[in-house]
Amino acid sequence: MKSRHLTWARLSASYKPPAKPAPFRMIEIPSIRALETKLLLHSNPRREMSPEADDWCDELCRELFGVSMVDLRFKWPEEYWDLPKFPVPSPERDEIERHAYQHDVAFMTKDEGAASQASLLKDLGLDFYDDGGDPLLCLPRFAEVAEAAARGYQDFGVRLPSRDLIPDPDQLNAAAIEHKLKRDVAAFQAARRRKT
Repeated sequence: MKSRHLTWARLSASYKPPAKPAPFRMIEIPSIRALETKLLLHSNPRREMSPEADDWCDELCRELFGVSMVDLRFKWPEEYWDLPKFPVPSPERDEIERHAYQHDVAFMTKDEGAASQASLLKDLGLDFYDDGGDPLLCLPRFAEVAEAAARGYQDFGVRLPSRDLIPDPDQLNAAAIEHKLKRDVAAFQAARRRKT
């Protein structure tokens, strides 16, 4: 009876599917925001990054996700290079190549770019857009690790970043109000001293 009622409820106009949780906004993590600022300051007009940028991104990626892109890269077995490629590819070669390209973002070309990667990751629950709606500069260096974490691949020790990394807005507002009050009190006391 319950299942029949549920079926009719789904077919009726009043049925609303359960809401998906909001994607995890990566820009709200203070270390990501600091990295974006650093990458913006150290890039040239063509958005080419400085040589240190890879080290910064690897360090932060390891901190947030537990691994970096280097740890996640596929290591080609030695026998792969001896397998025939032409005229007929071997099934062993196909099997190895299938494991090598397990992430969807790895197939995205430079033409599709960071916007496609950000869109795919947003569908998986990780929002790599900045406040202006543009993809983050660090996204190309984080994309494969973020996809592995969002899909739940545990093989390499990949994990999703904790929501605890995002500061509570109420605490930030309280700290800002407290700082403003202290500044106002100091200004009032200084003005009072000048009058006397």
